Amino acid sequence: MIAKNVLPQETVYLQRSSGCDEGDSGWYIGPINEEVSGELEAYELLKSKPTIIQVLALPYNYLVVFEKGKIKAILNECDVDIWGDIDKK
Repeated sequence: MIAKNVLPQETVYLQRSSGCDEGDSGWYIGPINEEVSGELEAYELLKSKPTIIQVLALPYNYLVVFEKGKIKAILNECDVDIWGDIDKK
């Protein structure tokens, strides 16, 4: 699910949950500090925020924070920020 009001946001988060319906990737993409007001299609999001595509293969129960089009944090299933380790490589 993609929150409709996520497109103009500078800071967004992506969270992948398990236990979804068949055909559902498990990803929720939304703004950090605003309420959700509907949904939009994935192609609309990827067209305006193409950097998001680089994290869509992450495992279930991961959360990613983007700020101004750049990854700020990646939390694994234990809520440990692993982005610093990845970014240094």
